[in-house]
Amino acid sequence: MLPIITPIVLLTLVFALDVAFSSPVRPRTSYAVKDSHVIGLKQSQFDELERYLYEVSDPSHHRYGQHLTSAVVHELVKPSDNALELVHDWLLDNGIERHRLEYYSAKNWIKVTLPVQAVEGLLDTTYSVYKHEEGDYTVRTSN
Repeated sequence: MLPIITPIVLLTLVFALDVAFSSPVRPRTSYAVKDSHVIGLKQSQFDELERYLYEVSDPSHHRYGQHLTSAVVHELVKPSDNALELVHDWLLDNGIERHRLEYYSAKNWIKVTLPVQAVEGLLDTTYSVYKHEEGDYTVRTSN
């Protein structure tokens, strides 16, 4: 069986390839640019979801063709209550209140729109403007 490429692995590969073909052209702008940031939380039962996906895809398995509802998938990929609380506490400790957070349907991704400067403090990093060899610009961190 081929392993399933998780969304995080795929996003990491895309990011790594993009970094390989771009270089910083200047530090980020000094004004308060707001950008959306997405925080991925560990999916509590991803192994169970993966096992089930193999089973429903295997013609010789008794679960073949018995696809999961979106509610069941959300239940399998939602993070633990502890993981949610830890992330909420971390954000609150850094001045980001819960009402500013948007959740994806399974609550395994949290979206927050913040000024780049606030994100730099939160992640202890520095953002720069990068130019891809094809001419596109993006603001991101190098580490």
